[in-house]
Amino acid sequence: MLHVLLPKAVAATRSISKRFCMHALRHTYATRAIESGMQPKVLQKLLGHASIKTTMDRYVHVTDDSLTNAVRQFEQSKTIA
Repeated sequence: MLHVLLPKAVAATRSISKRFCMHALRHTYATRAIESGMQPKVLQKLLGHASIKTTMDRYVHVTDDSLTNAVRQFEQSKTIA
């Protein structure tokens, strides 16, 4: 797996490890793509996965922001109805 060593100054100011795995960017891309509305099957094709299960279960992660937005959206739908 490809790793990039970040300069100490960057790692210290960003509260991140000095070692960064480039593969993590695939997970970030997948998560953000779904959050922005990309269709899961399109993302599956872009990532080259044979199974949608791999894409959604291993690469797409639920963020705190998406949880908060989902709860807020649910609460708003209940007050309207």
